[in-house]
Amino acid sequence: MYMTLPLSHHDIYDAALDDTLFDILPQRLAREMNVPSAIFFWLHPGNMQEISAGTQPEANADYIEILDQDPWMAEVKDERANSGAFRLTDHVSAEAFEKSVMYNEITLKHRLDRFWCLGMIQDTRDGRVVTAFHKGKQAGDFSDSELGFVNRHTRDLGRLHSIRRELIRNNIREIAAADRTLQGEMPIFDLDHEGRLLRMNGMA
Repeated sequence: MYMTLPLSHHDIYDAALDDTLFDILPQRLAREMNVPSAIFFWLHPGNMQEISAGTQPEANADYIEILDQDPWMAEVKDERANSGAFRLTDHVSAEAFEKSVMYNEITLKHRLDRFWCLGMIQDTRDGRVVTAFHKGKQAGDFSDSELGFVNRHTRDLGRLHSIRRELIRNNIREIAAADRTLQGEMPIFDLDHEGRLLRMNGMA
């Protein structure tokens, strides 16, 4: 029943602690904006990037392969962090996007409703999160009212992502304790904020 109600800050905070609610949050945001696509990207320290939740997941595996060729993601820059939502067409023209690998190998191949993009960049203690909304080619660029909708939720979304990163950080510390090795799957180095090594697992 809550899916038909306007999204509140309580819904966003509940999603910080509940994986199921977090997974469907982009869908709820997209539905309330009446757009086909919304995605959360984690940009971890270093070069690791991942789609943490979003609509149209059938394209995720292919998209991750060409993420560094996405002209939209190339606009994730320091000066745009923590300053609210912005239209990507302010920085990437529709003509340039149509010539990109992103458009020809992902959007067209998977028949995605992603042509116009509205983005927001937020910092956490463990890297950045990018929230992206997309509309199909025939729908036209994002309006001022749609920009305003995202900006009204900026603070709540920022807190949501910060809380989730802290939960993940604490979980990794627990997994990487001396008697655990994360099932031997990957090396874990736990550093403090000055880059000093606190602990590492067996694989490390």
